Amino acid sequence: MRCIALLFILLWFIPNCYANSIAIEFQENESFTGVIGTAQILDNRIELVTFVLDFNDNIVPFAWIERVIEKKEISTGVWKIKCQNQLGVVSSGTIDISQPDKSKIKITSSNGISITNISEEGIKMKNKYIPKVNIGN
Repeated sequence: MRCIALLFILLWFIPNCYANSIAIEFQENESFTGVIGTAQILDNRIELVTFVLDFNDNIVPFAWIERVIEKKEISTGVWKIKCQNQLGVVSSGTIDISQPDKSKIKITSSNGISITNISEEGIKMKNKYIPKVNIGN
């Protein structure tokens, strides 16, 4: 009975958060920084798990939460947003989840750091260091 109740609760909330996972990277001034990861797009936040190499070529994961503080729908599934991470850094940009298998993200902070779709260079890093980890489309 508890399993049925839990399933009902999950089915009730899932449509309200239009979850979508996007393979991302951090860029500085449009250049690859060596930080790749995944972004889970939810209704009121973006949950990020990023992966970087340490000095010994070991992968180190980090978790980030970007809380959406402003959101305006431009068209169905396309949003202009402003968000703030747990360090207080404010970023703004666009998320396009109108085609879930071809989602796009570009959020840039005032200091020029962008969260954007993974590039070919990022894909090479992912395939070399974390080939079995699914980081999204």
